[in-house]
This record gives sequence, C-alpha cells and structure tokens, in this order.
Amino acid sequence: MIFEYIAYNEPLIKNNTLDDLKFFGMNTLSKETIEKIKERPTHAHTKALALVIEKEMSKYGLDEAQRENIEKLKNGHRVIIGGQQAGLLMSPSYILHKIITLFILQNDVKKKFDYDAIPVFWIAGEDHDYEEVNHTHVYDGYHNRVKKISYKPNLTVPMSIGFYDFDKNAMKSVIDEMFNYLNDNPKLVQIKEVLVQKLENYHSWTDFFTALVHELFKDKGLLIVNAHSKDIRELEKETFKKMFNNHEIIDAAFRSGQEKFTSHFNIDRTIETETNVHLFVNSTDRRALLKYEDGLYRTEDNEYTRDEVLALIENDTVQMSNNVVTRPVMQESLFNTLIFVGGGAEVKYWGELSEVFETLEIPMPLVVKRMEFMYVPKEIDKKLEKYQLTFSKNLLEDIEKKRKELEKNNENSRLLKALKKQEAKVMNQYDDLKHCCQSDWERQLIESNFKAQMKQVDYLKRRYKIEAMRKIREELSDLKKIEQILLPFGVLQERIYHPLIFFTDIWDYSPLVYHESLVLIKE
Repeated sequence: MIFEYIAYNEPLIKNNTLDDLKFFGMNTLSKETIEKIKERPTHAHTKALALVIEKEMSKYGLDEAQRENIEKLKNGHRVIIGGQQAGLLMSPSYILHKIITLFILQNDVKKKFDYDAIPVFWIAGEDHDYEEVNHTHVYDGYHNRVKKISYKPNLTVPMSIGFYDFDKNAMKSVIDEMFNYLNDNPKLVQIKEVLVQKLENYHSWTDFFTALVHELFKDKGLLIVNAHSKDIRELEKETFKKMFNNHEIIDAAFRSGQEKFTSHFNIDRTIETETNVHLFVNSTDRRALLKYEDGLYRTEDNEYTRDEVLALIENDTVQMSNNVVTRPVMQESLFNTLIFVGGGAEVKYWGELSEVFETLEIPMPLVVKRMEFMYVPKEIDKKLEKYQLTFSKNLLEDIEKKRKELEKNNENSRLLKALKKQEAKVMNQYDDLKHCCQSDWERQLIESNFKAQMKQVDYLKRRYKIEAMRKIREELSDLKKIEQILLPFGVLQERIYHPLIFFTDIWDYSPLVYHESLVLIKE
C-alpha cells in the first residue's frame, strides 16, 4: 500500500503558540510533555481498575498481548485512550481509524521517548442516542449511490445503550442485507460467519460491539473498557460525589472557560447544554439529565432532593452517568492518561473545559486529534487520472466543473441558439396575434394555441438534453462514482461507510507516524 499525506482540514492549533496551548495544559507531543505527565502521581485505584478490565475482558478471551498490557496497567503505566459510541457492526469506518491512531501514537511514543504506553478504547455504553448508532452505510454499485441500512429504525431506546439487549433475528437481517451489497470475496464469507457466530454469543448491544472490536485488535494488546459497567461505576463513586457536590462551581468554570476558548479561536461553541448539574440519572430505565432549580434536582419526569441524589450515587452508582462536560473529567479521574485521542469536535470541547480541569485540580493529558484516512480504490484512482482530477478539499467543486465542461463540449451550441430564436419568434408572433383580438373567446383561443406551441418547443429542448446527456452517460456516471466513494454526502468516506466496503483485513499501519494531515491509502 501507498500512503500520501495531504492537507485537508484546518488544524485548530497551527503553531503551538502559548496562547493556544493554555487551553490544553500547555501540552504538545514532545519529550518535555511526555516526561511531565509521566511524573504525575498515579491514582490509588489503578490496580483495582486493571483487575476490573481483566475480569470484564476475560469473557472475550484475553490474548497474551492484552495480558501483558493489563500487567503494565497494574504497575502504573500510562494509557493512550480514545473512545466512541458502539456503532452498528463497528460502523462508521472512523471508529477503526481512531483505534489505529492509538497504535500509531503508541509506536511513536516508544520510538521517540522510549516509553511503553497502553492503548485503551473507551466504549461510551452510557450514551442513549440510539439513532446515532443504529445504522450503517454501504455503496450500492448497481444504482451508483449510498445505501443506508438500519437496525429497527422506528425503535425507541430510552435507556443507556449499554443496557439494551438487541433482537438477534433483526441483527441477522441487517448483516444479510449489508453483505448483499459487498462483493463475493472469500474473505468476506469468513467475516460474515464470524459476525453471525458472535451474534449468537452475546445479548447486549455493547457486548456485541466489544466482541467485534476485540476480535480485530486483541493481538495488538488493545484494552477495551465499557464506561457504563457496574464495576467501573463503583470505582467512580467518589468522583460522582465530588462532581455532584461541586456542580455549581463546575458549571461556572465550564461557562467561563467556554466563553474564553470560543472567543480566542473565534469559533462557535461545540458544547450546547442547558443543564447546570452535568450528570444523568436512571441509566438502566429512562436516562435523564439533572437540572438544579429552586433547591431541587429535576428531570423531565421526576424531582430529587440533594440527599436523594447522594443516596442514589452511594447505593446504586450504575444509575449515574456523565454528560459531555463531566465525562472527560471522569475519564481522567479513572485512568492515568498520557494521551487522549479525539475527533475534531472532541478536541474542541476539551478546550472548552480547560477551566473545569483547573477548578477540580485535575491535570489535562496531551489532547490530540485522531488521524483521518481516505481509502482510494484502484478503480477510483484510475478515474481520477482519466478526468485529470486530484483529491483535495476542492474535489467536489472540481468534479462539478468537469461535469459542466463535459455537458458544454457535448452540446450543439448552434442548434440550441436556433431553438432559443425559434422560441422568441413564436412568442413575438403570438404577441402580435393577441393585439388583434377583440373578444375574450379570441384571446382564449390564441392563448390555448400558444401554450400548445410552447409545450412542443419545451419538449424538443428536454428531449435534446436527454439525448445529449445519454451520449456522456458513462462519463457522468464515473464522476458520480468518484463522489459517492470518496465524499458521500459531501463528507469524508470514513464518516459514512462501513469499513468492509474498502478492506477485509486491517491494513499495515506500521510505516505511519502520527500526523494531522489526511492520509490517502492507495493500492
């Protein structure tokens, strides 16, 4: 495979200026930062956390590389961590790309700074946004379009997705439908068999997702954490109490830090929330966000006293979960983090939370944006060359220019001008006739005849365009396919497509180093 780095999305921090870095703990991917973070004291519960991870991952079958990393975790080694919601069948592709970024950074840290960091993938099992995870997309080659495939699109899942047990028959139908759009590669047949087998072994949405991620990356030593497991929540109990007891201070710090961050970078807010508590309750039933009003803590359906919320945290911690403001702080209170890997929006909202970290006296890890990858199949690469196109942020505009150029070169401009003159001539003739009319019935007759004539002219123009387009149908189809494969819905393919659209094995990323540029992958 060939890798090419190209500038695509503008980085948030361009020159590592002190004014920019102050929102991220003054951290950079440098020896100074790595050494500074390594010197921080480790959490007292670190060994207990490692034991919980070991226990929960055992049901998937621990690989030796994972066992080694669990031992390192017990001994205080720091982690490179990133997370994501449990997307349907590991979709979209950027979920895998985020995990691959963990390994690339792990290799970089080892080579440049001689430190063994541990890759950890955090599954946001507490999230209840079912509509974000219940679908995937494939490429429909017959119709040259993107095809959406959904698991029970009309279903409502009010609880945290980690507590939802899926319908195995419905999931099997999703797998069947997805593979109908893939090619007949023997490797894909094997992958489908693995998916169906895993499907039978697990019941919860999050466990099924975890099993798939584990199968792909177990030999790389990836540790996987379900953020909403009961044992993890028990370890977080004291942090939940601290967050709840200080929610007014946390909210004030968040609002202040967000205003400074967005003003400094001149960007819109990433976090939009009306809560002032930043915690959810009732995760196993109907997850609801708390809001403090008039001395009580309210959700849409219930209200609680302060003591009732504290009792819930103490006696049933699994009912608690974080919102976007407190989740990063909870992660840092749980793990000894060297590097946090997030998407572009995640990096921004960590910046918005800088004063929350400062207020709670929790130091930030190094925060970096996940790497972005674009797979360019050989067929698409040839089409780009054929039409003298190159992948860039202007590709869609360049394709539209090429499309208009093809249409213009294919049309008979002399005939179109003659048609336009004929249309104007008919209109002038009927205008003259209308001026000669002396009664309504005469005007109606002339108008009716005029419409019939113009209809014939319009029909001729439409038929001409249809026939002209038919002659360049193949070229137009090629251009559309380039769009559909590389930039479906106008965004990077990794944000839309299931990874099996492009490859059946995890490609060799070992030659790569961490970079904020988009990486093109070519055969």
